[in-house]
Amino acid sequence: MQPNVQSAPSVPPASSSNDIAQIQKANKQKLIWGLLCFITPTALLAITLICGLVMTTMADSAPLDPNSTSLFPENTSATSIGNILLFLGAGLSVLMWLPGIIIGTILLTTRKRT
Repeated sequence: MQPNVQSAPSVPPASSSNDIAQIQKANKQKLIWGLLCFITPTALLAITLICGLVMTTMADSAPLDPNSTSLFPENTSATSIGNILLFLGAGLSVLMWLPGIIIGTILLTTRKRT
């Protein structure tokens, strides 16, 4: 049985300053896009929820018709449009959340060391 001979680790060739600058630029772009992929879906959901609360509060504080006998006031067209936009915003943020986490993780872990 022959002993295992381990060779010295290979040394990468000396990089020029131009290569280092390109790697640093790519790393910065990956960092920015990775963080955006992490933050954007969660921030969009938070903004959608806050806008929904504000819209509901404003709709509930609107003056009611004193001659109305109904228990619940009717929604205006602005409230209906607002609800549709809030639904689309929340749905978009939920659909973006898992891919954003995956893509953000890939972008942040594939940055090269300089």
